Amino acid sequence: MGIGTNDLRLLLRLRMLGYIPSAASVIEIGAQQIENHVLLDQGIFDDLRTGFGSSDLLRWPVPTSLSSSPQNGPLSREMWLRLGCSYRSIDIDNSPHSINLDLNYDSVPEASLGAFDLVTNYGTT
Repeated sequence: MGIGTNDLRLLLRLRMLGYIPSAASVIEIGAQQIENHVLLDQGIFDDLRTGFGSSDLLRWPVPTSLSSSPQNGPLSREMWLRLGCSYRSIDIDNSPHSINLDLNYDSVPEASLGAFDLVTNYGTT
């Protein structure tokens, strides 16, 4: 699974409507990568940068494959951090900076309850 252009446009709209604060605390259910088709047309990142008030340029290498699969695409963590947000993910695959948690069996750690402004799920569950 990965984050596509429509996902990013929705997040931007939610930000512009005030549902997501500019320095949001974000957690993903499953560490996500940015899909290749997004990387082929990176204009959405300029819109996100403006919408979140970030001065950091969001640019990644253009993929060599036109497949929508992110394969070796950048983790969305880097995007969120560059937008000025804090970031965590819940995953069992030892993804960097993730909370090792199996949602089939484990309980959410007490410190994580109510700690995030935005929770995303791009199909992990």
